[in-house]
Amino acid sequence: MKHIKKKFLIEYGPDDNIEFPPGTEFLDYNNPESKELLKKMKSSGGFIRTDLGDTIAGFVYNIDGESVMIPMPDPTLVYFNYAQSLLKPISQFKKNLKHKLQPGSPVSEIAIIDLYAYYGCVSGFVIMLFTSLESFIYQNLYPGFEYKKIIEKKRTEIYTTEQIPGLDFNEKLKLVLKQATGKDFFKHDTNATNRISTLKEFRDEIVHTKPGKSQLKYDDLIKRSLNFKYADYLDAVSTLMNFYKPNYIEPCPCKNED
Repeated sequence: MKHIKKKFLIEYGPDDNIEFPPGTEFLDYNNPESKELLKKMKSSGGFIRTDLGDTIAGFVYNIDGESVMIPMPDPTLVYFNYAQSLLKPISQFKKNLKHKLQPGSPVSEIAIIDLYAYYGCVSGFVIMLFTSLESFIYQNLYPGFEYKKIIEKKRTEIYTTEQIPGLDFNEKLKLVLKQATGKDFFKHDTNATNRISTLKEFRDEIVHTKPGKSQLKYDDLIKRSLNFKYADYLDAVSTLMNFYKPNYIEPCPCKNED
């Protein structure tokens, strides 16, 4: 999968007919007076134009005494994008280990560095990909949404958007998201649904690292990291997100393949 298109929380394409509400602040860096205009803008921010002609929302922030406009990215895509960026390092470090841990030669410092880097990338990938899933769930809960959970024939529990984060992840992913969107990705078992369940298991093993019963204690965890099909799991999460929001995850239109 090519790297994804970076999107923002509020954005308009160059051909969109935008009608800004009265009082909306707009910053155009092509204006020579933009620095002075930026100083006068409220901290809540406004809109700014990219070099591709898109108009995106952001907020004003002071960095080392100078005001800048920070575009508001889509956090779900930030997490997904970071997980995706780790695919190549994971593959490369694994190849390095194959060559540097050959029998008949001492384990070098470089091999040890690569081993640590490999497992660090693995942990980052799994945690960030899982985090993108959680973020995606909450992003689909519209204002005023309530999750209704039938306990018995005559008893229903109601959860507000503030209470939903306390529910079990699988319940949020399979039931809350279904109620919020009217769609059910988990209606049938598929490779994608099975992989998402496995992703949750692996993430829990990493975040709640516990020693096993073997003498090496953590060998099963490291073996799992070596056997895990990372690209397949990235595709599974992408498939889920695009099921609920078509074209949400899409390849970047740029010519750069990395």
